[in-house]
Amino acid sequence: MMRPLDGITLAAAKLRAHRVRTGIITVIVALLFACIMFVLTILAGATSSMRAFGREGLGSRYIVSAKPIIDSNMTSNPSNQALMDTLVAQTTTLKKAKSAEAKRLGIDYDAANDLTVPIQEVAMGSGSEKTKMVNPASSIAQQALTSYIATLPHVKYSDFATLTKTAHASAIYKSVGGASAVTYAAPTSTVSAVVDGTETTQANNQSGQPSGVSQLAQNGWAYFDNELLLPFVLKGQNLAVGKDGSIPVIAPMSAAEQFLKLTAPTATATPKQQIDHLVQVRTAIAGKTAQLCYRNSSSAELLSTAKNQIDEAARNKSNKNYVAPSLQYSLPSDVCGQVTIKKDTRTAEEKKSTEKQLSFRQQFENYEEPAQGIITVRIVGLVPDMTYVSGFSVKDILKNMLQSGLGQGWFVPIGAVKEGSLAARVAPVWSNTTPLAQTYYAEFSTYEAARDFTKNNACSVQLSGQDWAAYGPNQQDPRVKKCYAAGKYFDIMPFGNNASAIEDLRHSVWNVMRYVAPAILFVAALVLMGVVGKIIADSRRETAVFRALGATRSSIVQIYLTYSIYIAVFIAVVATSLGLIGAMFINHKFSPDLSVTAVLAYNAADVHKQFLLFGIDPLYVLVTLGLIIVAALLSTVLPLLTNIRRNPIRDMRDE
Repeated sequence: MMRPLDGITLAAAKLRAHRVRTGIITVIVALLFACIMFVLTILAGATSSMRAFGREGLGSRYIVSAKPIIDSNMTSNPSNQALMDTLVAQTTTLKKAKSAEAKRLGIDYDAANDLTVPIQEVAMGSGSEKTKMVNPASSIAQQALTSYIATLPHVKYSDFATLTKTAHASAIYKSVGGASAVTYAAPTSTVSAVVDGTETTQANNQSGQPSGVSQLAQNGWAYFDNELLLPFVLKGQNLAVGKDGSIPVIAPMSAAEQFLKLTAPTATATPKQQIDHLVQVRTAIAGKTAQLCYRNSSSAELLSTAKNQIDEAARNKSNKNYVAPSLQYSLPSDVCGQVTIKKDTRTAEEKKSTEKQLSFRQQFENYEEPAQGIITVRIVGLVPDMTYVSGFSVKDILKNMLQSGLGQGWFVPIGAVKEGSLAARVAPVWSNTTPLAQTYYAEFSTYEAARDFTKNNACSVQLSGQDWAAYGPNQQDPRVKKCYAAGKYFDIMPFGNNASAIEDLRHSVWNVMRYVAPAILFVAALVLMGVVGKIIADSRRETAVFRALGATRSSIVQIYLTYSIYIAVFIAVVATSLGLIGAMFINHKFSPDLSVTAVLAYNAADVHKQFLLFGIDPLYVLVTLGLIIVAALLSTVLPLLTNIRRNPIRDMRDE
């Protein structure tokens, strides 16, 4: 009769007898499971860090953003025939009036190529018929489209409020404008920073995206309800309009650097240098008033003309044949001042012709008299400039996740900018009352409530190639058509809170592991089966002797199952050690950079807070150990079943 302790002793003896072979196979199989341990350790660290940082900013709140679904063709090829007929009629009337006035004034007017009327005729392809398209730069078209969109059902703020009330949202908010708003045309006005009494602009950043004040010039203000901006306000600051009329703004990091005349750290800067720079910028910029120079298109055009004339005169200083313009301009004598006329040698006829052209533009086109002025802002918060990282490394994926909840741009409290002021003219968007410029937000008490609201109300229809094939000019976007038919009128997604990002990360990893883990399990079991099977086959005579001495089949099974458990333990030790060492290396290499990114993205009060890529989750460890044990047992079962069914007398005779 073989006792359990005897089985353990015999299994250990077999392990010592085949230590080289077992050691090599253990290391090979351990490398496979070390990969699983490595990935799960990084996942545990990343998710734990994201939760820790997520408690700051908007991270502890469950908010979703909703963008009204409106036909993407609305600003160029609206499907509403009545609207198109109205604009076509207005275009015809306007061209007739402009032709008559041009004739009266004695100036040239080409109605066929007029780019200012509400409707343009555009050839969609070579030799094709021209298609009537809305000109979004036309003030008449803008007004007509704004009025029409305001009548669309189901997409207004009040409609969203009704949906959120049914879902028991705790609060709703709104934002207007910014990078997500639909612009009516490329902005021709300019906004520049005034630094040391000089108007300065900011070029694009390293990724080719506008930075600093250039972001404001391109996208305008993003107006947000105070409750969404408060988490991003620096210590000691507030969102109230200053006694001096300064507008409180949350600005991009690059804008703060521009006003402070600081250079952003290079890509090779150490994390300590980046943190020191961040502390320096935060300390110096908090509550700092800064000046912006706004110029409308007419003023910007005059300033550009004056600069070009001066540059041209300098280039032709020694050219005796150079003829200076008859109308010459001087640069402003004051900061953000008006361009003045330096010299005017035009003939009376030339002046009269210019006056006629100006009169014509004032009567029929979007002409504005030159206007410029200083806008005073007070920087009360910072958001990181958006990074556009492409890649599949851990660092790339996490850096894309660690973005400010507010997004990209300049953020101002709703109501801080007075209607009719210069600051109100900065945003090149549709009327603030149209859903095209608005985003809605709903806050819930739990992650599950926010998730369910998104699932029940967001449009997630799938379009086929046939849907797009039937899509043509002056037809409704097929996605809009399907969404509306399904009773879904908003694109809804999580906002600010990283709970969904954590879940997405976890689900993505588990989706991959769902296929990788069985493959590793199969390969490991196959490799181990070759070793265990060979050992069992080499021990047939030994097994036959045991059987002849009275050992039962279960006793033999005990020996080899114990042997496989020994192997599993060795594999677990090696795999865990290698996986943890690899994760520690990755954490040491990438954690400092990610910590800096996370501190700014979440406006963390503690600038030395760490984003770790190393963490131990008991569940992940148990899953990995379980896979190792299953692989070891599977590798033993088949050879063992074959062996214990053999006749011991025959095995002894054959040996």
